[in-house]
Amino acid sequence: MVCNTIVFMNVDRLSITLDPRLGAAARKAAKRARVSLSTWIAEATADRVRNEALGHVLDQWESEDGVFLLGS
Repeated sequence: MVCNTIVFMNVDRLSITLDPRLGAAARKAAKRARVSLSTWIAEATADRVRNEALGHVLDQWESEDGVFLLGS
């Protein structure tokens, strides 16, 4: 039995410019993570977007309920 799977994925191709040291650091980090530079940058971008969204949620919480304290 032969099973062939074809996956089509929409992508948003971007061209970015980085400081040379930052570019080198990103390449090294991607290599350590054993992923392509594109994958590493996409994951880092997703992390940043999630963190920003979380920040907005916490800001909203604090505006309605006061300062968010851990362990309280």
